[in-house]
Amino acid sequence: MPDVVNVWPEAPKAAGDTITKQAVIELPANNREVLWYRIPLSWENALTESSDPFAIATVFVAMRLGADLRIHGTVSPSLLSNLEEFRQLWHCWMPHMYQQGATIANHESESVVAPYRHALACFSGGIDSCFTVYRHAKGLCGRQRQDIRSGVHLQWSRGGCSATITPTVRKITAMLDSLDIGLILMESNWRGLWRSLHIPWLDCHGAAYIAGASMLQAGFRMILFASTYSYDTLRPYGSTPVGDILLSSEALHVRHDGAAFSRVEKAAVLSQWPEAMRNLHVCWEGPDRHRNCGVCEKCIRTVLDFRVNGVSLPPAFEKDVSDDLVASVPIGSDIQLHELESILRQALCNGLAHESWVRALARRVRRERRKNSIWSQLSSRLKLRARMRHICSLVRH
Repeated sequence: MPDVVNVWPEAPKAAGDTITKQAVIELPANNREVLWYRIPLSWENALTESSDPFAIATVFVAMRLGADLRIHGTVSPSLLSNLEEFRQLWHCWMPHMYQQGATIANHESESVVAPYRHALACFSGGIDSCFTVYRHAKGLCGRQRQDIRSGVHLQWSRGGCSATITPTVRKITAMLDSLDIGLILMESNWRGLWRSLHIPWLDCHGAAYIAGASMLQAGFRMILFASTYSYDTLRPYGSTPVGDILLSSEALHVRHDGAAFSRVEKAAVLSQWPEAMRNLHVCWEGPDRHRNCGVCEKCIRTVLDFRVNGVSLPPAFEKDVSDDLVASVPIGSDIQLHELESILRQALCNGLAHESWVRALARRVRRERRKNSIWSQLSSRLKLRARMRHICSLVRH
């Protein structure tokens, strides 16, 4: 019989001005953990009685351990069906990391649909989530427009303390207030809890965040999760149009939003929103995690996203990006290279080829392409040698 991850959801517990939903997780090795999500007590009426959120929150744990997932509670049949496909998707993408298996609930029943057609936006305060809330609030998305009443911002706790009003939270509040959208500040221990299982955060962050947002499905019918990458750069990642929708149920639809637009195009739209230009937060590498450092890859790339659109340095950044920084910008993935190439193409289309920063960017992109070409050739040769050795061994036997 396959191993089983058992999940026992518990009744919500109120303490002070917060309320916590938690579940005891029993792993196949008999290790027990407690997973929790905490929200302001004022949102108690939006909490779902369903165990759907914990099924979403633990699916990566079960996949990583190659185990079945049993929820000792009530789960929507529509979600169980989607999670079956979700596990198949990730197994196809990364068969060495994630295994297929069953997701079982003690009781099956569709959740009650929220009375109003309100949408909840997952909001980090970066380019992507800002673009999502702004275009819906301003009616820039045609028939796709949703009535976003609130944005949920999740803080990943390492202890038992309550979520705090950090400088980043104040920036997020200022942006949402300007659009008459409320902020729900949520906290969870998800990210630190499963570190020992070595589940890459870039694989599971979407499910962890959507699980938290789905705790509030008694008050919302849709979750909007902003795209990180555009349709032309899709690949296995923790949030995609293919994967996010499979975390939906009949009561709560999850929509991957904004994948038709590049970051350059998103920046052009956001330049019309003064509060975003003052409070945008994209940096996670600087010494102060509440400020944009201005020198990491993401900060450099974001400043150039605006610059190529003819927009001067946003007030959210304290210093501009020099040509030297552009010429030496670290490129750690194909996606980052693609994003920089997108900026370069737009610069050339805008007649900026003579600009010194564009020439610096062109040199950096060429250098990275050359390096990738060399590694690609070497990798192909090594694969060919391995294949030939395998064939020779078969012939000898």
